[in-house]
Amino acid sequence: MHLKTIAIASALTLAGTLAASAQQCPALGSTGSVVEVDGSSLNRGIRTEVIAGTQIDAWDCEAFYMVGYVNVAPTLTMRLTNASARGLEVVAESDCDPTLLIELPTGQIAFDDDNSTIGRGLDPAIPLPAMGDGTYNIWVGSYRNSYCLTTLRIRYR
Repeated sequence: MHLKTIAIASALTLAGTLAASAQQCPALGSTGSVVEVDGSSLNRGIRTEVIAGTQIDAWDCEAFYMVGYVNVAPTLTMRLTNASARGLEVVAESDCDPTLLIELPTGQIAFDDDNSTIGRGLDPAIPLPAMGDGTYNIWVGSYRNSYCLTTLRIRYR
């Protein structure tokens, strides 16, 4: 009986540990600072200053296959209306080697760390296909465990 009690207690401890670590990943479906965006404004693009967050090490989040440090909640939640049939380009620019994670309206995930084609070498840039209206949750992280000021740019491609 004593061994059975230890095994059950160990299983409960392990389950609690796994649940706690699962809570330390980006919370898909959650909301960050909300920005309502009319699609016509993306012709010239929008820019906003954000703080790249470092609450959790994304390496620990196996489901995301990403690197760097991000916050649990999105940095920004963009609610896009009147979208055109063009794709989007999302870029984060900073001196701290930022990362980008985007939850698309379809529920799919896009991630980038360094993109020398669109970004500035260590800056992430994600070209997205046309998704239309919807909610885009955007996490701006940092490759290193530090906070930094980052410019987030979003425009049509």
